[in-house]
Amino acid sequence: MEYLDGRIFTDVRMPEAKAEERRLLWLGAIEALAKLARLSPDELGLGDFASRKPYFPRQIKSLKSVSAAQSQATDSETGKTIGPIPGFEDLTKFYLENLPDEARTGSRIVHGDYKMDNLIFHPTEPKVIGILDWELCTVRQCIAGVHFSDPPLKNFRIQLGSPLADLGNLTMPFHIKRAQQAKIPLLIGFKNAPQADVPITLDELYREYCKLTGWGYPLVEMPFVSSWMLLRLAIISQGIAARYVRKQASSANAAIQLELFPVFAELAKDVLLEEGFQLGNSPSSKL
Repeated sequence: MEYLDGRIFTDVRMPEAKAEERRLLWLGAIEALAKLARLSPDELGLGDFASRKPYFPRQIKSLKSVSAAQSQATDSETGKTIGPIPGFEDLTKFYLENLPDEARTGSRIVHGDYKMDNLIFHPTEPKVIGILDWELCTVRQCIAGVHFSDPPLKNFRIQLGSPLADLGNLTMPFHIKRAQQAKIPLLIGFKNAPQADVPITLDELYREYCKLTGWGYPLVEMPFVSSWMLLRLAIISQGIAARYVRKQASSANAAIQLELFPVFAELAKDVLLEEGFQLGNSPSSKL
């Protein structure tokens, strides 16, 4: 590891940057992500450190169990459980019946939390010089600073899977509505925002990603991916809420998670409905 002199934007609106630079900064984030997506795990010697089974079914199966356990968290004062994520069963049923073809991209390194505030940008140029917070890239712990020839790595399992998961995570703000931001300030999004407030369109980001990776446009998988990544965030938020009611979370933002996790689930559903997919007992189109 080393110290990097650069900029970190904790707000996706980037108020510190000039208006004309914000678009370039988002493109810089896409460029760095495309470089990561093009890396071959086998050529890096990481091919044997991870499962090659399809990524999304693995994620859905494991996190379904996690969410079920979290839903039983009981408030020590009221005796009430926080309950399941609204619409969870319909959404996960849809995902498992409409899994995207992961063969198109192949198994790649998945960062797991690729987003704007985990990127270090050059002090004066709109390019990424560092990527932070790799802990979700492994099953056990962060790979930052670890040499892959070190013996302890034999106990690590790197997350290989669909690189589109990281693209879905990065572009999540484009699915959060301005009205939702007004109700819960922690939610910062560009959907339905005035054009002057949106640094770049989602379509431009997808096109740039396809150009840099060589994968064909359009990315028909993205409604599925974006929806799942939002539900995944709902599960993470539900987990913080569970720890909060058990008096195990001290974060200043822990309490708000009780309101947030249903909102993320609603956003996950909206992504699919706005693309014409049906949930519940209605038939849906295959991706």
